[in-house]
Amino acid sequence: MQEYLEANFYKCARDGSPLDSDLRGGGPKPLGCKKARNLDWQSRYLLNQIADDEIAHVVLLRKALGDAAVPQPLIDIGAAFSAAANAVANTTLDPPFSPYTNALYFLHGDFIFEDVGVTAYHGGLRALTTDAYREAAEGILAVEAYHAGAVRLALQNAGNKETGYGFNVRKLISAIAKTRDAIDCKKYTKQDAGLEELAPADKNGVAYSRATDGVLKIVYLGGKTKGGFFPNGVNGEINTAC
Repeated sequence: MQEYLEANFYKCARDGSPLDSDLRGGGPKPLGCKKARNLDWQSRYLLNQIADDEIAHVVLLRKALGDAAVPQPLIDIGAAFSAAANAVANTTLDPPFSPYTNALYFLHGDFIFEDVGVTAYHGGLRALTTDAYREAAEGILAVEAYHAGAVRLALQNAGNKETGYGFNVRKLISAIAKTRDAIDCKKYTKQDAGLEELAPADKNGVAYSRATDGVLKIVYLGGKTKGGFFPNGVNGEINTAC
């Protein structure tokens, strides 16, 4: 489900159109699909590279799962970003936040997803018993980590820029990290970090992991069974345990 979410976001931001119907498994088009505007060379480079990877992940996973692949559920990549930003800022931002507005906001949209992808794959690996599935997941985890590091470095370089909402990039990114950590199943475990770290990891230099419940609570924006980026919840059987 994370790959459906990320692939649609990046494809919309790049092309102005979502995944094709066959890659959605016949599932509905996402809400809020837009092409990103006012991108600089760095954000355009990241967008092109990450979009290609995330679309390829959907292709790979659907092929690997075969008949077990579930259709894409309803995804919101429009208003959900605004709701997430309001929750982070603890106020109603005006104008509403959208990652499609400019290069700086696009990087913030990246940050919302990429760290979660790393912790989700790390947490999910232990549940995979089929070698083919595990090998694919390990490779995707590595690429997600590259994405997350690149996005963090880009944001670090912009850390003192004003966001237009009364605080700079560094402060907003810190608030996003703290909010994700707070609504996760494991309260305040420092699984997230602001721009003080390129690779959020424990004392052994090992990336943190999340169980499925924690990932879902984040993409549901704190909801238990649905909400946020998945207004109607996700499809298929989900093995959850906080």
